[in-house]
Amino acid sequence: MDIMLNTADWRWGRDRTVVQGGLLFSAPMPKRFLWYRPNTLSNACLAVLMPDGKTIKQTQPFTRAKVGQPALSHYKFEDNDIYGEGISGSHGGSGMSAIGGTIRMGELVPGAPPIHHALKMAVRRHGSGHRWPAPKDDFDRGVVTTGFCDGALCALLPSFDITGAGFETEVAKYIARACQDYGIYLVDGTGWSAVCIAVENGAHGWVRNEVLQKWGVEMDYVSTSTTPFGRDMKKIFSNLMVVENNTENNRGGGGTPRAPKAPPFGPASDNQPPKALNAEVTAPVPAIKVKQNPVDVIPVKPAKPEPSAPAKTTS
Repeated sequence: MDIMLNTADWRWGRDRTVVQGGLLFSAPMPKRFLWYRPNTLSNACLAVLMPDGKTIKQTQPFTRAKVGQPALSHYKFEDNDIYGEGISGSHGGSGMSAIGGTIRMGELVPGAPPIHHALKMAVRRHGSGHRWPAPKDDFDRGVVTTGFCDGALCALLPSFDITGAGFETEVAKYIARACQDYGIYLVDGTGWSAVCIAVENGAHGWVRNEVLQKWGVEMDYVSTSTTPFGRDMKKIFSNLMVVENNTENNRGGGGTPRAPKAPPFGPASDNQPPKALNAEVTAPVPAIKVKQNPVDVIPVKPAKPEPSAPAKTTS
């Protein structure tokens, strides 16, 4: 499928469905695959595995409104190797991966094993600058070594009792366990008072629909005061801590691993366990004190929209 240029970006009143330039690249995807949410400023990161089974192409913000029409996007990023580190990609805020940290189809269904990887989130506002593994931040404020900013790894403390926390949904327990065992990275901004967790919407389906079908739980647009899932998410986010000693040479904060990493899926995997989240932690994450705490799979237009600067990336 051809992915054509559109420069509407994250500006209210612009149309993401109009071809405004030439071909960015072509990529394999189902002819009936659509991603279009009118009246939103979705980050809409796309990652596509190319036919060679190795190259991942990434772009943002992706849109395809109708079957038979080309797909559209603006920013094109450096190709990744699926057997590589998988750090960089099309989250324009941090420059981090579109596929890494995403909850995949089958990971939040009854009987599924615990999630074996870190998650990722986006929040409204956070500290200045960026830290490893983020290669950049939304406004190019520079590298920092501590604090809650783009690239920060957060986690639930080992002492957080998931069983006794009073979660109302099994879905939240899966998410909490992943946050405790592997952590959750801050990769992007939302532009308004919200916290977003990234889930897959691709050739095999949308995690949001799968969770609704299997559990009867609605993940989208939830208010923390009115839904069980929303209240569960508030409980998770209000207990996250920043792993201050997570660095390139001390991944995960050091110590004894809490859980093994995912099993190998190809010849390049060394299947070595990750560092544990035995963290030197700061105070609770300050930016996740939100009045409304919806865990969106896709962003929604706020009642009083405020302008959001486009991601500063190279095309």
